[in-house]
Amino acid sequence: MAKNLLSIRIGKKYVKICELQYGANKSTMNVSRILKAKTPEGIISDGFIMDMYAAEVFLSSIIRENNMTATDVIFSISSSKIATKEITTPVMKEKQLNEMIDANASEYFPIYLDDYILTHTVLDNGASKKGDKQMRVLVLAAPKDLIDDYFKIAEKLKLSIQSIDYAGNSAYQMIRKQIGPETSVVVQIQEETTTVNILKDNLLKLQRTIPYGKNLAIETLAKTLNVDEDE
Repeated sequence: MAKNLLSIRIGKKYVKICELQYGANKSTMNVSRILKAKTPEGIISDGFIMDMYAAEVFLSSIIRENNMTATDVIFSISSSKIATKEITTPVMKEKQLNEMIDANASEYFPIYLDDYILTHTVLDNGASKKGDKQMRVLVLAAPKDLIDDYFKIAEKLKLSIQSIDYAGNSAYQMIRKQIGPETSVVVQIQEETTTVNILKDNLLKLQRTIPYGKNLAIETLAKTLNVDEDE
């Protein structure tokens, strides 16, 4: 039986919700609807939910008014507080990789690790080139209170979290399916940031986030031309 799933990204200017439908064996996925709504001021700042009650009222109204019945959700988060570090390791199994990352985390991130949650994405498993014995892994450290915000809002919305993803990884998974093996530069101009992705052989070679996005240009033009930002 097909199962619905919501994917939600809460931005400073807009909330984007994608309603997905899995097939019976989860091997296929269809996009049912994509919605975009203006985020009420003061709800979010750098990924953190600042007004939990307002966020609950706003999101529940969108879900209710659009007759969305899904009970599972994936959140995609963009925040300057999420630290990333690309590492190269010998080819190893997942359990060994987890242990190695935990053991070396303090070298990757000069932060108080008790306040952070660690996760990782394998960018290159070492099988792309014959005889390659090295893996490339992107390690991420996200503040626990940032992640807690999304568990709290999911509970208030009566949704079960299936995953919380870093927006940069979400974009990478989409981009790699749309380009060829040649070297490609993909630039994403987002609300508050711009992400530059460089890929080769459908593998991410470099990803950097620049702290300037389209909001700065829009706000500057609106002020200079004395027009509303929406206009």
